Amino acid sequence: MRVGKGGYVANCAEVAVDKTTGEVTIVRVVVAFECGAIVNPDGLRNQVLGGNIQGLGGALFEAIEFENGRVLNPKFSKYRVPRFKDVPPIEVVLIESQGLATGRSRRSSADGSGAFNRKCHLRCNRCASALTADDSIWDR
Repeated sequence: MRVGKGGYVANCAEVAVDKTTGEVTIVRVVVAFECGAIVNPDGLRNQVLGGNIQGLGGALFEAIEFENGRVLNPKFSKYRVPRFKDVPPIEVVLIESQGLATGRSRRSSADGSGAFNRKCHLRCNRCASALTADDSIWDR
């Protein structure tokens, strides 16, 4: 996926789905991020990791729940976000390209998670219904 000013990001998640419960477990994630000259590789790696964790939260856990027009989880204590035990191993591959002057390594960037979050849409109930329907969520 092309991002920003000419960089590219690719995310791949190894996923396990319990066919009886529909529970989704992310086994591991690999993300490759090509963004131009990398000035601060540790900072960029941390941004990509954090963005992917945020994307996993949005895809698998985070949701405002409603019933009869009322919010069921109005407090942060009732709003599910990823915990350390939920975070799979995430391998970040940084690809430096001197031809792109994007500056992505100098400021906050969550493009990695955004791509993951927009593309995967992995919610447990969606996976469960897809498995029930045709035993495959990847053909949709």
